[in-house]
Parts: sequence; structure tokens; C-alpha cells
Amino acid sequence: MKGKKAIDTQALQEQAKESEDKESFKVLERWRNCRIGLGVRFESSDVSSFFIEVLVKLCSNLSPFDLGLMERSLFLLKKLKSRGYSLNCEEDACISCELAIVPEKLLVELESVGSLARALI
Repeated sequence: MKGKKAIDTQALQEQAKESEDKESFKVLERWRNCRIGLGVRFESSDVSSFFIEVLVKLCSNLSPFDLGLMERSLFLLKKLKSRGYSLNCEEDACISCELAIVPEKLLVELESVGSLARALI
């Protein structure tokens, strides 16, 4: 993520190892209706996998409906789907987009998705 500190993937793995559900997550960027984060989960005692999650909130009952924002959010969701992210409906009109990723590709993907989200949201 541009201008951000280096991501400590080792610390994230250690937190996951020690957690009850064997998963750890860190939010890296956040906007009014979108956030990007990095997580790691242990499938077994010694095998971990990283994932990027983009959470897109389609609308909020706290503000007037913004059709332009909805259109940009939909465009972002389509772009994420084309990049291989799985899309799942969550509570509160949110779509959770997740991509399993190897550590060597983390920074490039995070920068790409962050740039895309910043341009649209």
C-alpha cells in the first residue's frame, strides 16, 4: 500500500497461531464504504495461507442513498471478481471479497487493489 509501513507477515502468522480460531487479520486501508485488509489462517498446525479481503458496503441507512457511489461500488466488485476474488453477501448490505494469495504476490496485489479502490470510492 503506497506510503504505508511494511507489512509484518511474520507477526500476523504468530497472532494467528496463538488465536483460538487460528486466524489473524489486519485492516490496511479504510474509507467510508470500503476497507482492505490482509489475513492469515492456519489450515493445520503448520500450514498457513494468506488472504486479502476487501469489504464493500453498498449502502448505509445513516445517509441518503448515493446512486453514484453504488455504481462505483458495483464497478469495483466486478473488477475484484475478474481478478479472482470470491464475493459473498454479508450483513448490513456488505459484500466480502476474498482472494487467497501466496506471500510473494501480496504487496503487488495489495497495491493494485488499493489503487483501484482509491480511484473508485
